[in-house]
Amino acid sequence: MLLQVSVGRLGVITQLSLSIVPQQAVQRAEQDMTAAQFAQQVKQVQDAYTQAKQTGSSEAVWTALHSLNETQVERA
Repeated sequence: MLLQVSVGRLGVITQLSLSIVPQQAVQRAEQDMTAAQFAQQVKQVQDAYTQAKQTGSSEAVWTALHSLNETQVERA
């Protein structure tokens, strides 16, 4: 049996550095809403995202999406 190993033209990675970003503080809030209210909230975020994307600003896009960043839906 013949085994062949190739490391490619770029060489072998021998060292790697990663930047570590601290986590943000976690906040929890609960809000009861109907499916229609939730859909309206998603539509508002979608509209804000569309407008932010047209500006080309990554900060504006982040701001538009931030409100849904941690949103979770629980089924009763």
